[in-house]
Amino acid sequence: VSGANYALGGSYFGHVLPLADDTYDLGSASAAWQDLFLEGDITLTDAGSISTSAGDLTITANAGSNDVIVTGDLVPAADDTYDLGTTAAAWQDLHLEGDVLMTDAGKIATSAGD
Repeated sequence: VSGANYALGGSYFGHVLPLADDTYDLGSASAAWQDLFLEGDITLTDAGSISTSAGDLTITANAGSNDVIVTGDLVPAADDTYDLGTTAAAWQDLHLEGDVLMTDAGKIATSAGD
């Protein structure tokens, strides 16, 4: 219904579609939805992003495999800025194939006991 505000409750059976393509939002910065429960795929039809305005963005994998599968390059937003892991949360193993390039005067070292 155009131009009117409605409060809906209960269950809805069917598709919820906008009146025009690429025009309307679901929620806003001042009136956000709490949680989103989905089953199936999430498809962004334009170059979009998934972000958080506060805290960390956590991606949890299926409990059966514990894998997050990336089908493209994993590239940081800025050069020479971000780390992979921390001293308190280190990656366990690193599996690489092909060339390993260090573009700065870095080093590969082990700590005591390794």
